[in-house]
Amino acid sequence: MKLKTMSAATVSLIAGALVLGVGGTWAGATEQDPVHMFVRTDGELVDVQDEFERYAVALPNPAPDRQSNDGASRLIDFGQWVSCFSLNNSQDVYASYTHWWNGSGHDVRLKCGQGDRHSGWGYKHIRDGKEADWQAKLDGARGAGWVPGSQGVESWDDLMAGAAASAVTFPEYKGGNAINNTSCGVTTIYFGRVSNPEQVVYSFRVRAAWANDSDRLITAFPQSGESC
Repeated sequence: MKLKTMSAATVSLIAGALVLGVGGTWAGATEQDPVHMFVRTDGELVDVQDEFERYAVALPNPAPDRQSNDGASRLIDFGQWVSCFSLNNSQDVYASYTHWWNGSGHDVRLKCGQGDRHSGWGYKHIRDGKEADWQAKLDGARGAGWVPGSQGVESWDDLMAGAAASAVTFPEYKGGNAINNTSCGVTTIYFGRVSNPEQVVYSFRVRAAWANDSDRLITAFPQSGESC
């Protein structure tokens, strides 16, 4: 089912899944005209960096001496990693989203989760089955001139958490599975020049799925198709 484009307020909420990081340059981009991440709203590409400070709720600010693009996730710190993978605290929350539909909101949370690539939900399920796919998208955007640290992304799972926010909060396409009592959403993430966002240098679609009877984000991954 194709949905309407996102409102400006919704884009601001999606931006909350990322936090403004340390700027920089990359081959093919300049300080005056860098490549940024965008989402489409009301027919126009909107920089997800807008209003980060107001809606920065998902990812923690880096330490003052933190170097951009050092490869360490900002989504999960060491203590959270131990809690998830050593203590198996499946309910630990890393990011919170809201899916708006028919005038009401459904809370969706990215949690530690459980399982592996074959079954399960949450971060563990995504990491075991889709880390390589997310890393490929991060590398592809970086190769096109994007500096991930300039928009708060340090690792594949930072990108995943931010892209999942867009697919959950107001997807371009929405579907579901009545038998499993789940919903899913698909949207497109764009990377374009700040001076002319329509000059898209890289893009990919992201699909997210969540439970209707709980707040669990089940999975999030890049896909080529535009429906789910």
